Amino acid sequence: MQRAFKYSKILFRYLLYANVMVVLATVLFTRHTMRYVGYVSPELLLLSAVCTMAAYSYQRAIFMVYFKPIMTNIRQHWYISHKIFLFFCVIISLFIILILFQKLVDLQKIIFAITVLVSTLYVVPNKKFKGFRHLSYFKPFAIARSWVLLTTALPLASNFFSKESLLLIGNHFVIVFIAALLFDVRDIQEDRSEGLKTFANQMPLATLKLLCYGLLILRMSLLIEVNEVISELIFSIILGLLVYLTRPTRVDYFYLFVIDGSLVLYPIVMLI
Repeated sequence: MQRAFKYSKILFRYLLYANVMVVLATVLFTRHTMRYVGYVSPELLLLSAVCTMAAYSYQRAIFMVYFKPIMTNIRQHWYISHKIFLFFCVIISLFIILILFQKLVDLQKIIFAITVLVSTLYVVPNKKFKGFRHLSYFKPFAIARSWVLLTTALPLASNFFSKESLLLIGNHFVIVFIAALLFDVRDIQEDRSEGLKTFANQMPLATLKLLCYGLLILRMSLLIEVNEVISELIFSIILGLLVYLTRPTRVDYFYLFVIDGSLVLYPIVMLI
């Protein structure tokens, strides 16, 4: 029994810390986008998975090894003790990306190149420019932009400027932006120790939650005429509840499992 519990604990940490949850979320977001373009591309689904794995593993490794933050939780210790695992995730993912990149059309290649550039510049091992993560208030914008480019703009490349496409891009951006704001609540002390200015550490928690509620209301006002409005409303209520429950004292698992889990849940709810 103890051995089973031990291995279950190890698998659970890999699920959360090895970016498996966020990879699943990006794949489901990409699949959700494909509902609007009328086709399913296994290549794009795989590309979204390996690109996310490469980006997050690279960012975690650079951040933990180069910037050496104060060790405040189990997650950070896990990253340090699994540097080799993260390295191999990046190498294997890059190999698959190079193969899949050849199958993209020209516009998709441009969008993907921008995605890679934005993701790579999120954390930079340089003392003068440390990356988009270290720009004041820019963290959630950088995260949401990378997500939308990969999971939404890339599959929509053939029909990018239609009203429906722009609405879907805006919808996905708001969802990921809110999730990123909530994650910043978890990182308040860590960001302050690094001298970072974020929405979470520069405004009262109540004000931040009002901002999230306002974005949810704006989102629903734009989606009032879509066919899936009931499903969108259900998810807005769920995400609004998570906003209400968010506070700095929540355990790390709340953010890694529940908040990331909400991004996994969104495409599933949209099937209702």
